Amino acid sequence: RKPPASIVHFDVYVDPADVLLERRGEGFQGSLTVTFALYSNSVFQGVLPPIQKDLTFTQEQFNSVLKDGIVIPQDVTVSDQIQQVRVMVFDRALNGLGSVTIPTR
Repeated sequence: RKPPASIVHFDVYVDPADVLLERRGEGFQGSLTVTFALYSNSVFQGVLPPIQKDLTFTQEQFNSVLKDGIVIPQDVTVSDQIQQVRVMVFDRALNGLGSVTIPTR
């Protein structure tokens, strides 16, 4: 029997200074991989499949992103036994990784 689960919404904010956004024609492109690792009592329980986020911005959107950051909204289903989620963002082009651990209760 599976434990009860809840959907947790995350707005992952990424500093554009930490992302390779290359000029392509009139706009900018980049790519990030977002992964969610699940923890119960500070013990690793598993990882959800990685999510590939291809980023494409017009000049106007790029100017806004530089000011406000890159926002990646994501809903994640976690069992009620999970107390923490570590959000990891990886930029393969820069070999850059950032992470933050967030309590779910």
